[in-house]
Amino acid sequence: MLTSHRTSGAIALAAAFITTVAGCAPPLSEDADDDALMEEDVDTAESALLAENALNWNAINWNALNWNAINWNALNWNGLLPEARARLQSTGSDGELARHAMRYVVSCALPSTASFDFSWTDEDGVAHAESYPGLMALAPQWQNAPIMEDEARWVSSCLISRVNLYGVSVLLSSRSWHRELWQMSSEEAGTFNHQEGAFWGNLFTNPPTAFACYDQHGVAYARQRQRACAAGHVNDQGAIESCGMIQIVGSCQHHCVSNGDSLGFWGGCTSSAPRPSYSFNVITVFLD
Repeated sequence: MLTSHRTSGAIALAAAFITTVAGCAPPLSEDADDDALMEEDVDTAESALLAENALNWNAINWNALNWNAINWNALNWNGLLPEARARLQSTGSDGELARHAMRYVVSCALPSTASFDFSWTDEDGVAHAESYPGLMALAPQWQNAPIMEDEARWVSSCLISRVNLYGVSVLLSSRSWHRELWQMSSEEAGTFNHQEGAFWGNLFTNPPTAFACYDQHGVAYARQRQRACAAGHVNDQGAIESCGMIQIVGSCQHHCVSNGDSLGFWGGCTSSAPRPSYSFNVITVFLD
């Protein structure tokens, strides 16, 4: 399924309590403003491998949606704890951020046949019916049962990979050995042939973790396409900045192992050295 998300905002998955984070190894460059979140439409076209992204890095901090209130429960309205429901129905900026975050959570976790539905009422008494469609199907059973740790890592990698520092929507080809991200058309493989880097972590732990590495041959192109979270943003002083809590560990060539497949994605990556512990819930992003 080709998925297309149109948005001018950014995503939120974890409250604005944690704003900056974790250091970075050799990242690489860019700058943006962290503007107000805006309404977005997430629609599906034809491929789960292709998806636009415009997630705000504030979305993957830790409290915006309150992971503790949603993470191990079923991903439906009745499965949420009261605190998470209150966040989603809030009329303030915290509610806007939480709803923005939930759109992406559902898109990463559930299949296109499922949706997350609820309603909330704004300060003027106007009711808003929300329906967030699934897409990537990385944790399909989460709709009716607690999420498993392996699926939590896949959903986390999906969310981390879709963060955009500038709130710009960019079409991505997401690749991995996960069954939902394994196959693609020859047209997609040929068109999306610029590797940006790889993303992994676990947003469901306390504290959460989020890592990225860059393709050492694709840094300039990724920055040109306004994708800065794998290599880092170069500010006006020439210093490299990461996307909030996403820790840039360095080049993928030095931190990942190949899967030996012609699709070119990384089979596993590590944030540590010289005695690495690899994560295999990794999503590699390619640009057109």
